[in-house]
This record gives sequence, structure tokens and C-alpha cells, in this order.
Amino acid sequence: MGCVKPGWPIGGLCIAVLCLTVLSWLSASPAFADTRFLPQLSLTVVQPVKVAFAPGDGKLLLVVDAQGQIDVFDIANPSSPVKITEIAAAARDASFSPRAVSRSEMRIVSGGWDGTVRLWTLDGKEAAAPFRGHEGGVWSVAFSPDGTRIASGGEDGTVRLWTLDGKQAAMPFKGHQGSVLRVAFSPDGTRIASGGGDRRVRLWTLEGQPAAPPMEGQEGGILTLAFTPDGSRIASGSEDGTVRLWTIEGKEAAPPVERREGRVISFAFSPDRVHVVSGGWDGAVRLWTMDAKEAAAPLRGHNGGVLSVAFSPDGTRIASCGWDGTVRLWMLETASP
Repeated sequence: MGCVKPGWPIGGLCIAVLCLTVLSWLSASPAFADTRFLPQLSLTVVQPVKVAFAPGDGKLLLVVDAQGQIDVFDIANPSSPVKITEIAAAARDASFSPRAVSRSEMRIVSGGWDGTVRLWTLDGKEAAAPFRGHEGGVWSVAFSPDGTRIASGGEDGTVRLWTLDGKQAAMPFKGHQGSVLRVAFSPDGTRIASGGGDRRVRLWTLEGQPAAPPMEGQEGGILTLAFTPDGSRIASGSEDGTVRLWTIEGKEAAPPVERREGRVISFAFSPDRVHVVSGGWDGAVRLWTMDAKEAAAPLRGHNGGVLSVAFSPDGTRIASCGWDGTVRLWMLETASP
């Protein structure tokens, strides 16, 4: 069992609530021998709502705040993070491109309140004209695994697929009754999952055709959505406090898990596919092996619910953010097998 050493936060609205059902489908891994976090620094002055690491060496951390600003921090020296970019994007969601040989090639996609999808360079310049098509705000954006396409979900109830120059790669995907709150690509890039305010999860081909029947059963909007690392299952978290696991044929893969802590906002799988990180309304960040065993003692420090979590690309760090207005960086040290 890991231990927590006193340390620091650094500055979300998406956080992981664990689904043990998801874990039961996956394999075990070595436990963490030590878990610690670093001294607190104040990185943002506005409530952060999302955290995400850049691909590669994990030295860059993206933070979206409640006013839609995107900040990028260099955390090469975790004890002294440096803000390198500030983008007034009016963003609801944002993420890094998955593949970049250099920082000059790195891109950030954002979905905004104004109904546009935007592509930015790392230094905050627009890399393309705004992508227009949604009739209403954009709730969620995601890069395809190869970085050549962008999916977006909006208040107009549509999922849209874009090329990097802002052209629509297919007709709008229509089926949801109400806002599309989350979109996610399958690991092989051949499918897009979407979750809506209509309490349904849908699976699409890249041409916008249904790839499975609608996945129904949750009693609240779908606030978090992810494929399992092998692409064989879809995990969804709902406002009703449940997490469900679905097959890609649209069937329930296991009984739902209910969290007493309340709404499920997000969860994250580790890059090596052997851990899940979760965060709850009790302010704790939790790390689990894939066979549903705790890999460390709960990571405590947030004063209030945890809203967003993310693994670094090498799996040795976790970023989290919470209602207390901080982002925290947790350092993980693995034990020998």
C-alpha cells in the first residue's frame, strides 16, 4: 500500500469516479510503493475545470478554467511550474494533439461557448480558421488517435467530424435528443462514442452511421465517457451517480456501479493499461489496479470534491483539480514486480 507525503497542489470540472466494474475486465499490475505530491503553487486565479498532459515527455500540462481560458504550464521542474501560454479561447473543453515530433508541431483543440471548434499552436496562435457548423455551444472535443481528425459534440445534439483545416469530414451525426456532452474515439480510431443529455450512449462509424443500438439505462446525462484501453468496452458515467460498462455491440457488459458520493464526472486509464485513477466528492484521489485493488492509500489534499484527473504519458504522475480551485501534481514511484 502506498503512502502520502505532505506536499503541494497546483490549480478542474471533470474528475474520475472509479468504476470497479470496468476494472474487473482488465488485468492486475504492480502496486505503487510511494505516492507523494509537491508543495502548493497557485497556477490559476479562476476555478480550473480540466487538466490534461501533453503527449511525449509529459512536461506540459494544460488547464482550462471556468471562464474558458486555456493555460499551458511547463512542469519540467514540478516544484516550480512556469506558465508558457495563455489562450483566451472561451473554451468548454480542450486537449493536446496526440502526436507531435516537436513543440512547434503541437496543437491544442478547443470547443467553445460560441459554437466553434478552434485549433491553436502551442504559443497560442490560431492554427486554422474557426471550425463553424454547430448551432450552439460545443461541449466536448477529441483528437483521433492518429491526430488527423477532430470530433466535437454540441448543444445542437450533433456529433461532427473535422479535418485539421476545418472542413467537415462527414455529414453531422444525428441521433441524440439534446446536447452531446462527451465524445471519444476508439483506440484504433475507427469508431466514435458519444454521450448525451438524453441519457444515451451512441456508437458511430466515421461516416456518421450508427455502429450499435443506443445504449440506454442511465437516469441522468452522460458526463464522462471512455473506451477501455483494448477498445472492447465503453465506460460511461452519469449524473445519476452510476458507471456502466457496455460492449461495442451496445449491450451491458456488467451490472451498473453506483457511487454514493454523487455525480460521476470523469475517470482515466493509465497509459500502460494497468491502473485507473479516480477522484470523488470526498476530495480524495484514488489509484487502483485493474483487478480492483487499491494501489496506494487515498491521495488527500483537495479541500472539496475532485473535478478532473489525468495520467502523464509515462504513467508516473497524476494531475488533479478540484472545487478548492487548485491543481495538484502527484508523483508516483513504482515498486519492483
